[in-house]
Amino acid sequence: MTKEKLKELTISPFSLVIFLTLLLGITMGTDPELGLLDRTITSLQYWQKGFFGLLEFTLQMMMVLVCGYCLALVKPVHSLLKKVSCLPQNQIQAVLLTAVITCFSGLINWGFGLIVGAVLARFMAISQQEQGLPSNPVLLASAGYLGMAVWHGGFSGSASLKVAESDNFLVNRLGVIPVSETIFSGFNIFVTGGLVIVFCWF
Repeated sequence: MTKEKLKELTISPFSLVIFLTLLLGITMGTDPELGLLDRTITSLQYWQKGFFGLLEFTLQMMMVLVCGYCLALVKPVHSLLKKVSCLPQNQIQAVLLTAVITCFSGLINWGFGLIVGAVLARFMAISQQEQGLPSNPVLLASAGYLGMAVWHGGFSGSASLKVAESDNFLVNRLGVIPVSETIFSGFNIFVTGGLVIVFCWF
């Protein structure tokens, strides 16, 4: 099969959602006693409640990414990433440095780490090519996403920050758990630090 035909067969995430809605929501439905029209209406109601019910959360995630993007591309950080990309003398050093910086950026903030990793991986690949050194853009891109593997142990860990709120939705069961017992606990630092070492080592 040619690459052109493979591209034609590629399914977008939205197409997959529509397909699953038709297959599971309308065709099968949650209640076998309902008719096709009733199952269709029920599925559309689920869409409406699910989509608009997540607008607040979606906006929060968008703001995190936008702010992370702005911070990663602000002139001092942008210049620093360019300078850092010129330091490695071989492919292994480039991948390792990208992984380390991405992991620590992700611990500061997941949105910041996500953008820093992508920008740094690109700069690394360009720098390696300009220096005439062998480069593996795919491996660099993978290293640029390592921050997403450790971010929840850092300052933007969603669960840790949520249970530290005085009015969190689990306050009746768990009470309020301060960040000193989650993010800044010895156990979390040990596990998160261990993950960074393992990822960068292997």
